[in-house]
Amino acid sequence: MSLEDLARTVLQQLQETINTKTIVGQPIVAGETTVVPITKVSFGFGVGGKQEKDNRDASTFGGGSGGGATLEPMGFIVISDGDARLVPFNQGLTVWERYITPANVKMVATKIKEIVAARKGVEPQVSKTEKGAGQE
Repeated sequence: MSLEDLARTVLQQLQETINTKTIVGQPIVAGETTVVPITKVSFGFGVGGKQEKDNRDASTFGGGSGGGATLEPMGFIVISDGDARLVPFNQGLTVWERYITPANVKMVATKIKEIVAARKGVEPQVSKTEKGAGQE
């Protein structure tokens, strides 16, 4: 098996696992209303290996591969009375949105400058915008 064959096999398996039915689920009919689940799919994979000829003019190969997928429910498409609307799940804030705020970025930048200045044995140069960082 070559590295190309290994990559092709991983991609084929991911393709079989993650298809359009994974993202847009099977419609659910309840009376006059149809509900279609919508899912966000993220996936990644890696392949690595080495192939070389040995003393007998034969080819040796060593390699490995791995992959994974994440399915995240996003909401539903609700169809009733000839009208379709998206009903998203309440996603809330992500970790990044919650903690990476302008005030926190300023505070971290100020702390880094203070650490670097302390190692050099000088006073940190703080700009006007950094004064009061983290107080917003």
